[in-house]
Amino acid sequence: MTDPRTDGPPPDQWPQALIARRVAGSGKALADCTLTLLDRLPAILGTEPFCWLLGDTSRARRFELDAPHIATSINRPGGLAVVDRPTQWTTMVQVARTMPQRRESFELSLPGPREPQLLDLDGMMALVHTCASTLEAHVAYTLHLALHVTYHGRRQIERTERNLSTLPAKVRASIPKQTFEPVPGIAPGLPDLLEAVDFDESLVPDGVYWLNWWNARMIDALGRERVETAGWARIARHPDGSMTLAATEAPPDLTSPDDVGRLVQILDAIDLRALQDRCPISEPGTTSRPR
Repeated sequence: MTDPRTDGPPPDQWPQALIARRVAGSGKALADCTLTLLDRLPAILGTEPFCWLLGDTSRARRFELDAPHIATSINRPGGLAVVDRPTQWTTMVQVARTMPQRRESFELSLPGPREPQLLDLDGMMALVHTCASTLEAHVAYTLHLALHVTYHGRRQIERTERNLSTLPAKVRASIPKQTFEPVPGIAPGLPDLLEAVDFDESLVPDGVYWLNWWNARMIDALGRERVETAGWARIARHPDGSMTLAATEAPPDLTSPDDVGRLVQILDAIDLRALQDRCPISEPGTTSRPR
């Protein structure tokens, strides 16, 4: 019997999740958008319906898939977490709000290239677009943890150390000091980037990943021509002005000079790090513009 993964990327190259974010309170109610997406995802992913709610125990309980129950769960600490079966589940959807950044986030754990459509770049790009557009997000991307740590690991540790410095000396002494050391051979040449909490990430993304969906406002802020000519492997243009952008034909191999070079080329072409510096976080009710 042929392993269905033999034509796909190695498991360690496959992204762990699909992330989408939107500004809290923008567009349709988050619970309504989530309900619509939960109805659509099983047919796309080949999973069971997402009608099992994760709580304080490892076993899920059956969940009523309607907007009021979804809204109640989202408003709880930690937000909503639903899976496709009560035990040995394969795929999870998490929806939550983060404050004070006023963001609503959606995370879909990716089951790996198990379904034929997930081995197809067009199918994966369509999945990203479906999630982003249904949720009325401003950004969506496939999360590869090693790439995310490469972009943000140093700053995350620096932020943690700054927070620890406010604790009493005896408490600080009991906590091991953290340092950031790049993994040898992994993504050499990729830059440190700002974290989304440090700038207005409704206008500028926090990084370039394998698959990226940016709404029309973000693309216009970055420069539409600059984005289109940055060197993507594939671009899907949508009627609302948004784009789904594939950096490489397959999930990037972070030990490959060619794949890492493509990411660096795109980052340089859109001048992402400089744009992050020029888009400070705006006050609630105001609109940021790149400086």
